[in-house]
Amino acid sequence: SQPTECPAGTYNDEVGGTSITSCKKSPRGFYALAGSKNATRSLAIPGYYSPAGSSDAFSFPCPAGTYSDVSGLYDASQCRTCIAGFYCEEGSNAPMPCDIGTYMPFTGAK
Repeated sequence: SQPTECPAGTYNDEVGGTSITSCKKSPRGFYALAGSKNATRSLAIPGYYSPAGSSDAFSFPCPAGTYSDVSGLYDASQCRTCIAGFYCEEGSNAPMPCDIGTYMPFTGAK
């Protein structure tokens, strides 16, 4: 019989695991795919955040009206508010400027 992988959202960085309790929850700011061996290998990517126990890079996008241009966020409150003259779609890693002939006088534009 083959060893069982730790489930997504967990990792095991020690040899000799005997049960699922050997698998540890991925720390906040990181995610862990199934079978992960390292807690800090997969940092949350810009435009997204990863609470503890996250299982992939794309489950938690910054909400529309916000963005993130840095890695390692762990909560939506860390996403930055979009500035006036720009808009931010869900999962944005940078504000998008309003096109010629348009404007946005408010912050947090979606």
